[in-house]
Amino acid sequence: MKKLTIILSMFFLLTLSSAKNKDEKGIQFKDVNMEEGLELAAKEGKILFVDLFTSW
Repeated sequence: MKKLTIILSMFFLLTLSSAKNKDEKGIQFKDVNMEEGLELAAKEGKILFVDLFTSW
């Protein structure tokens, strides 16, 4: 019974991870500078999302 639970859990997790990789929709982040980001946002008619961090 324990083996069956482990096998089913592994199968379920692998199925979820492979389904996630096939999903082409959603947010596509790009690593660009501020000027390029503003140009892309204006060209595509989208808003600009800026993510900042520091290691203080």
